Amino acid sequence: MGNKRSYAINRFPLSHSCVTSSVDWVTGTTVNDRIGASWFEVLERHRKSFISEGRPVEAKHQQLGQYRGKNCENVFWGKSERQGYMIILRGYTANRWWPDVLPVARKVSRLDLAVTVYLENIDKLVARKHYDKLTKKDHSQLQYRFWENGEGGQTIYAGSPYSDYRGKVYDKSAQRGQDAGKAWRYEVVMKSPKNKELGKRLFADWSNDKPVYQDIATEVYTWFSDRKIAPVFEVGNGQTFDIETEVVITSPEKKLRWLSTQVAPTVTELLRLGYIKDVGRALGVQLELMV
Repeated sequence: MGNKRSYAINRFPLSHSCVTSSVDWVTGTTVNDRIGASWFEVLERHRKSFISEGRPVEAKHQQLGQYRGKNCENVFWGKSERQGYMIILRGYTANRWWPDVLPVARKVSRLDLAVTVYLENIDKLVARKHYDKLTKKDHSQLQYRFWENGEGGQTIYAGSPYSDYRGKVYDKSAQRGQDAGKAWRYEVVMKSPKNKELGKRLFADWSNDKPVYQDIATEVYTWFSDRKIAPVFEVGNGQTFDIETEVVITSPEKKLRWLSTQVAPTVTELLRLGYIKDVGRALGVQLELMV
């Protein structure tokens, strides 16, 4: 947990004890058979993780557009004869498995980043306060919409649902069926050609044990600030960001995943072309004895 901090943002002071950041959605596609097979293994590892916890689940057949495949607890994998392979990770599964997808996908058609702020005291009006702070000029430059459900959960949307970027600030605790106003999420939905570049940058930091969740929080903070919504959290000034899930991946696992996603495709191609000795010299091993 981060240290308790208090800020006066948009004229309403809020105190929080924990701020988490996460990758909340990934949609990736590829035409590479090896990568497509590795994404199917992601679905299988995800399914088996439930079995190991005594919660067996099934991977059910599903079709999304041209892609036919399987869906298992927020992970979809599919294959199209014309388009290749697709994988969709949603929610906590995106935050767990994104390093297997982002660095190798040919295209990342959707990437969602999120920051969740857990307040010390309940405030059910955060979205309303953000919305009321906007000026007529702000509304003329970007589409904003405020929405409140029957249970009191509030949401403010920034941007058109048809644009490359859209953000929303919503009552995450109300969505979870908990006491409204306790946790607020700042979420950016990106359907941009720049997603692949951003994904590779996040993966590079992750694989080198750099604070990738700080990077995610900075991306979210900057996006909302640039659109006249000042988040109730800050980046820098000693603020730390926890991982949204409880998944902990060791450094050896990170390195093995880096080898699998970044090095293996190049090595495989060079071996196919007959450069076995050159690859061996570059890696400092005798591959001839291993083939």
